[in-house]
Amino acid sequence: MKLKLNPKQLWLKRNLFLILMHCLRRSKNDLCFAVGSGVVVVVVVVVVVVVVVVVVVVVVVVVVVVVVVVVQVAVI
Repeated sequence: MKLKLNPKQLWLKRNLFLILMHCLRRSKNDLCFAVGSGVVVVVVVVVVVVVVVVVVVVVVVVVVVVVVVVVQVAVI
C-alpha cells in the first residue's frame, strides 16, 4: 500500500531533501549544521516517543488480557 502525498507534502518533502543535501555538501556552514542537528534531534525525539507509546500500549493490552483471564478463572 503506497502512501499518497498531496502536492504540498510532496513539495515539502522534496525541499527538505534538497536542504539536507545542500547542508551535507556545505557541512562547514554553521547554520546548516545547526538545522541538520535540529532535524536529527527532532527525528530521534519522534522515534523515542513512538517507541514509548507502542511499549505503553503493549503493556496495557497485556495487563488487560491477564486481568480478564484471572477474572474468568476466578469466576469458574
